[in-house]
Amino acid sequence: MDFNFSLDRQEDEVFDKNDDNILKVSVTVAGVPVENKDNCFVFLDMTRDAMIGLGVELIRKAMESDLECGYCELYPVRYPLRRMGVYLHPDSCRLFLGMAAEFSEKFEEMFPDD
Repeated sequence: MDFNFSLDRQEDEVFDKNDDNILKVSVTVAGVPVENKDNCFVFLDMTRDAMIGLGVELIRKAMESDLECGYCELYPVRYPLRRMGVYLHPDSCRLFLGMAAEFSEKFEEMFPDD
């Protein structure tokens, strides 16, 4: 299956039509979720090739017809290991990428009208 898109930003992007393009970021320390996220942040420092590699792999994964809830774990190692189109720097922390065909919550539930 081919998926074509313009490199120029469009007024009405194909992925934005149903408000299903949601990314949730969680932080854990020693396996315990951090509840107060006011002073937390996640920083992904990557090269242009890493952006392309990760992006292409995420698009391929999203286009799989049998996409089920799951995750991909990227973990730092002392030898070159490419996962999801990138080599994770040896000084990185583990990265879990959760993937699902749709999010459990709906857009309206996450962002209710005031």
